[in-house]
Amino acid sequence: MSSGAKPLILVALLIGLIVCGTSLLLLARAEWTKTAEASTHSFQSNMEQMGPRARTRNLALQPEAFRMSRRLGKRFSSSRLDSSVITGTLTDGGNQQSVSIVRRQTGFGETLDISLGATVLTWSDVDGARASGGRPTEAQGLLIERLVFDSADRFVLAQLRGASYYTIARNVRPDEVGDSYDGPVWTVVRVNDPDRAEQRRPKSSWRLYYINATTGLIDKIVSEIGGERTEANLGEWTTSGGETLPSRIVWTRNGQTIMEFKLNSFFLSDAQ
Repeated sequence: MSSGAKPLILVALLIGLIVCGTSLLLLARAEWTKTAEASTHSFQSNMEQMGPRARTRNLALQPEAFRMSRRLGKRFSSSRLDSSVITGTLTDGGNQQSVSIVRRQTGFGETLDISLGATVLTWSDVDGARASGGRPTEAQGLLIERLVFDSADRFVLAQLRGASYYTIARNVRPDEVGDSYDGPVWTVVRVNDPDRAEQRRPKSSWRLYYINATTGLIDKIVSEIGGERTEANLGEWTTSGGETLPSRIVWTRNGQTIMEFKLNSFFLSDAQ
């Protein structure tokens, strides 16, 4: 072997060792990332199941949400995780059917079980929207989002997910009224959802909550999907067993009703 070839062989061997070492490092890093993601999901699932023992809730992080929780009743007490059992009638696209909704509070926020006949829709802050255990259709996903996010309970519990709250205006009146207006005025709070995971991310990443300055309750919730705004109007607030909730919610787009919920019954059960 010539003396000139030896340095070339040494350089080739050195390059080979570097390539092998880099490949092993990348494989190890990929495996570590996969393991870390699996551990994170497992940790979140365990936290979800362990409930109050896994995480101490603080529902006073956001002043507006804390005040709302006091208005709504005792179901947001930090010492308990209640389940709200709601039955009613849902009208969607001219189709009317009975619906049962169970909202279970968790350390992360809440889970929902929505029963519409033989169809079971679910939501959790760990797994997002599901339909009979699988991915929901587009229509089912919209229905789940409206029932989950267009609610006073969600306004209180979103802070547990790290949602940001911005009071963007106070003493807001309808645009079309004159100086003699004596109707309700609102504090408008914008809540931005922080989640970027596809299965948990709502189609509208923000919502505007119109809080009645006199009653302290939510009159309207505005969201936007695909450039179109939807309004959820919460009306006929009622109190049952010391808990306050709307007995009617009407969703509209461009002034046209697209969905309506009417309350039949409501009660709490201790989820601990």
